[in-house]
Amino acid sequence: MSKLDQSLLAELFTYDPVEARLYWKNVSKYHSRLNGMEAGYKKCDKGKCYWLVKINGKPYKRMKIIYCLETGVWPVMLDHKDGNSLNDHISNLRVATREENTWNRKIGKQNRVLPMGIRRMGGGFQVRIAYKKKTYYLGIFNNLEDARQAYTKKREEFYGQFA
Repeated sequence: MSKLDQSLLAELFTYDPVEARLYWKNVSKYHSRLNGMEAGYKKCDKGKCYWLVKINGKPYKRMKIIYCLETGVWPVMLDHKDGNSLNDHISNLRVATREENTWNRKIGKQNRVLPMGIRRMGGGFQVRIAYKKKTYYLGIFNNLEDARQAYTKKREEFYGQFA
């Protein structure tokens, strides 16, 4: 999607930083009833939901509009620190690459019984983690808690603030 600049966005929206919501202002005479109303709608696709706002008929993610209003920079990609894609508070947004954005996924496959990166192997729990297109095997542990600690430690080492 194309970039928007901070001055245009500031003309169109009022931003409420406490609620992380956008409100319309100065809309065209054809849509004047929207002035003061919350901008956007929630759209879910493949299990992930985002707030979208249409500007001149084109949908934009609300998080990008908020980020640009607050920083003056139109981001290529943003990550929600807490993993909640509907939480668009500026303190919850950070610029990320596509790869970094996948690092802080909290869930793997649906209906998973064991935590991500851990599977049953014989009488124990095998731990593995992928980083930069390479899989690392961390060993087989006798109990789930030791396996979870090994995975968490390596995840923090590899992914840092995105863990």
